Amino acid sequence: MVFSIIIPIYNSEKYLSEAIDSLTSQTFSFQENVEIILVNDGSTDKSEQICKRYKKKYPRNIKYIYIENSGPSTARNEGLNLVSQNSSYITFLDSDDKLEANTLETVNQFFKENHEVNLATIPVYYFEKEKGQNKLNNRFLQGSRVINIFNEYYSPQYYIGGVFIKNDYYKKSKVSFNENLLFWEDALFVNEIILAEGKYGVIADAAYWYRKRNDTTSLVDLSWFSKYRYTDLLKNGYTHMINRSLDLYGNIIPYVQYMLVYHMKLFLFQKNSKILMEILTTEEKEDFVTAFKQILRFVSDSYILNQNMRTYHKEFLLKLKYGRDYRLDDSLNTPTHSIRITQKKIRHGKLMLKGYFHSDSYSMKKEDKVFIKTPSKKIIYAAAINPEKQIDIWGYVIKDYEHAGFDIRIPIWNWRFQFGIKTDQNTILIQNINLFSELWRKIKKMIY
Repeated sequence: MVFSIIIPIYNSEKYLSEAIDSLTSQTFSFQENVEIILVNDGSTDKSEQICKRYKKKYPRNIKYIYIENSGPSTARNEGLNLVSQNSSYITFLDSDDKLEANTLETVNQFFKENHEVNLATIPVYYFEKEKGQNKLNNRFLQGSRVINIFNEYYSPQYYIGGVFIKNDYYKKSKVSFNENLLFWEDALFVNEIILAEGKYGVIADAAYWYRKRNDTTSLVDLSWFSKYRYTDLLKNGYTHMINRSLDLYGNIIPYVQYMLVYHMKLFLFQKNSKILMEILTTEEKEDFVTAFKQILRFVSDSYILNQNMRTYHKEFLLKLKYGRDYRLDDSLNTPTHSIRITQKKIRHGKLMLKGYFHSDSYSMKKEDKVFIKTPSKKIIYAAAINPEKQIDIWGYVIKDYEHAGFDIRIPIWNWRFQFGIKTDQNTILIQNINLFSELWRKIKKMIY
């Protein structure tokens, strides 16, 4: 066999056939080149019947095993134990995902042309509830190639889906999934290999289709509601990566520092922060914050500042790291400003607008003013209001909009105008508004 594809299964009766069919219909001959290893992790639905049906149809190509429910790490390790000795490459497919039809053929060709590569990955695209692609797909814009992690530290790999490993290398490395981790076990598995190798391949002309479920019951969706997603991940996941880098290189290489911060920023997102506050006790939250700070001390500031994230998120991370307020650029010189309109009304020939000024980098002062510039160049200043809006992370207020609210009235015939901000040192125009264009967009949505 050329490919061994391990599918851990838990109550996937709705999706399993689609996943398997995406393998049997590959352009690279399935019956000649592929074995599927189905590991039923204690499913209580009809997953077992589906597995046995495919096993009967393709007895030479499909292996099936049932285990008591133990989690994806154990299921994947059991699958690894069943890989045929003569198989060339190992990969993993979640039971609700699928591969593009040309994937195996493309991967096989890549490894033939890049003998020195022992691990490679393919782009990840989303389907069902959410369509689009993984942000890390920017690694594939230059085509199929080999990434040296010392030269391109900003290209981390986390997930196991779409990763292909040479079987000969796997047998020598003896790497396995950490069965004591309930989250991030795949990132540790993949990066054990990447750190040891210092490189990995990216294969552009293939696709791993990741299902964003309509019912939000995937392990990734549910993981935020598990307490193991927090302090346990920091101490046993992040810390393991730090120690592995120290063992191999005597320092924490840029690749590890960058990948840690890239992943840590997920904890800062509003929806995830709210879940944390709901499920962790006060003592557990304190333990988490302490562990988070300890990880940050291993990270150079540059790997925080170089991240693609909001300025106030960077400031918050640096505040945690140093234990003091940290302001990066409290000015209007950056293009990260916008006007958020929260209320529109027409009354007595006037257009009444309420909202607030939003900026990643600038916080409005009490004396600052929002204004509108009409086509006739008339300036109309807004009344200041408190929108009673703030952004907090884990109970810490990191951005307060106390002075950013506005209430303004302009004659209705001003259907086109521009918002601006006036401070004691600067005046800038921010955002053009065209009411006819907005109305037309709404009409088109209703029609189409």
